[in-house]
Amino acid sequence: MTSDGHWQAKSPGRAAFGASFDLSDATLDALNQKFPGAEFVRSDCNRFCSIIIKAPTEAVFRLYNPNSGEHFYTRAAAEKNQLITSGWQNEAVGFEATTIGLPVYRVYNPNAGDHHYTTSASEVQALVATGWQEEGISFYAYDPAAFTLAEKALTPVYRLYNPNAKAGAHHYTENVGERDHLVQAGWQAEGVAWYE
Repeated sequence: MTSDGHWQAKSPGRAAFGASFDLSDATLDALNQKFPGAEFVRSDCNRFCSIIIKAPTEAVFRLYNPNSGEHFYTRAAAEKNQLITSGWQNEAVGFEATTIGLPVYRVYNPNAGDHHYTTSASEVQALVATGWQEEGISFYAYDPAAFTLAEKALTPVYRLYNPNAKAGAHHYTENVGERDHLVQAGWQAEGVAWYE
């Protein structure tokens, strides 16, 4: 809390605080005038409060390569525009990503021309050991460990795998209907990749 009474979140998650306040007669009169029919009474208030803090979000664009069947995800408008110029199809915003939190890494397979996205640093290292190129953090996701089940108003982004594809073998979507359609078409559901 700042000296002037403002709160500033350091990271997403859950915060708890205690508050004690006393409503003045003027505040009670103002509340009763603003909300006719409500009965505001004078009493001390001591409460324990819990709030959920979510970080700001930014768009992650989804593009499709009709030649390879690969979907590509980026938050960089310049990268999106360069790919559109190169023949990729813009599928607009794929999902929203938080601006801080759990890193989502991007790796590239130069042999297949395929990109892969994961929150697992060990998965990145395993792929790099087989010849993939690490491209760093692509965007961020919410860390589900920072929220209790009751607080999770988070949207899952699902990861699917196409065992028949040479490129574009993985797909990521928040759309349950799209996920289910791909599973019916032979893709393997790999669960939740991350949360937005």
